[in-house]
Amino acid sequence: MDQPYLLKQCRELLIDDFHSETRIGDLRFRLHSPQALPEEPTQPRGHYQTVIFADGLYRLYYRGQLPVPEATPQDGNPGEYTAYAESADGRTWRSPELWLFPGRPANAVWAGSMATHNFAPFLDERPGCPPEERFKALGGVQHGGGLYAFTSPDGIHWRSCAETPAMLPPKDKPWSFDSQNVAFWSAAEQCYVLYYRVFQPVQGKNLRAICKTTSDDFRHWQPGEFMAINRDGEHLYVSQMAPYCRAPQLYIGTPTRFFEDRGCATDISLCFSRAGGPLFRSFPGAWITPGPDPARWGNRSNYLARNIVPTGPTELSLYHAQSGRRYVMRPDGFVSLQGGLVGGEWTSRALTYGGGTLSFNVATSAGGSMAVELLDSDGRALPGATFAEHDLFYGDTLRYVPTWRGREELPLRPGDVFRMRCRLQEADLFSFAVE
Repeated sequence: MDQPYLLKQCRELLIDDFHSETRIGDLRFRLHSPQALPEEPTQPRGHYQTVIFADGLYRLYYRGQLPVPEATPQDGNPGEYTAYAESADGRTWRSPELWLFPGRPANAVWAGSMATHNFAPFLDERPGCPPEERFKALGGVQHGGGLYAFTSPDGIHWRSCAETPAMLPPKDKPWSFDSQNVAFWSAAEQCYVLYYRVFQPVQGKNLRAICKTTSDDFRHWQPGEFMAINRDGEHLYVSQMAPYCRAPQLYIGTPTRFFEDRGCATDISLCFSRAGGPLFRSFPGAWITPGPDPARWGNRSNYLARNIVPTGPTELSLYHAQSGRRYVMRPDGFVSLQGGLVGGEWTSRALTYGGGTLSFNVATSAGGSMAVELLDSDGRALPGATFAEHDLFYGDTLRYVPTWRGREELPLRPGDVFRMRCRLQEADLFSFAVE
């Protein structure tokens, strides 16, 4: 029998049956796609974008390109540079006049090395991180020697950490690093994590795929581990993995699927990892399709900027790197456990209560409902928290705190093992939390 899952003060998303013991009746997991907004003229276009939200400011990085002779090598060529834009609201953008690199546009924040091909910054949230290294980045290509490390105090003024690469290309994997390679500090794993691109032999065919490695100091990286999530014959061009802003123990990625035999058409999928475990795809098909715009059906026309960021109390935003479109979605709204017209009953796995208020992110129809019951470690309903005592819920809220005869106090003490049982009818349950 599995050990009870410690429910600390954190949020857990219902993206699969990880937290399930049983599902009975008209219940299924449902994928929700984000909504595309009209094109925003100020939103930058460019490959391998990263958006970082910190200190009330949205920072966006992308690859710019000056004209170069046709014979110039494509990856890391001298015309590439790393461009920067910022926004106060995540909706409209400005390109500041920095003039840091002669011969480059005013908003260039890095130039003069092959790292501009895929310069991928992140905000280092490691406790004790020196202020002058608050922002970090990796960039580089295989024929340029590998991935080089960079640091910055403000996300604008960057310096190279060393003349030598922080990570050499794997000798057995050609075209390593040839896209966006994304790193971050993981509070769950207590180390730096890097997901990078490789060409991996899978069932006799070289596929664009994803490897993972870790580091204690960001300068020295362990040998990589292949993440086996490619479907048969499927290319995954980027991973865009990052800790989810509302539940950092969950990593979420938006890999681009690449169909070489269909004119190099692309679309965007969705993948997850819990606390650094295996990558998995609850719904391995397309999450965001190209749509009716012919330009979105061209070669490599569909990438999302790395990071899903909050742009309001009830809104998350994602940025399409080539079209100038922003996508919006409900917080935690990737996948839901949905009760249909008849409804059904879900029982959670055994949980250890770590203290705090229990809440749910849930939406029902006008005729739908949700009811909650708590069970002890032996599966018996806890007095004071039974279905018979529950105040039936219907509505749409990111934070529903259940009550039983008007009381929200839980008949639990820290360390108690319990289960939740939920009845869902015409309802979508996205996540639960103790806080």
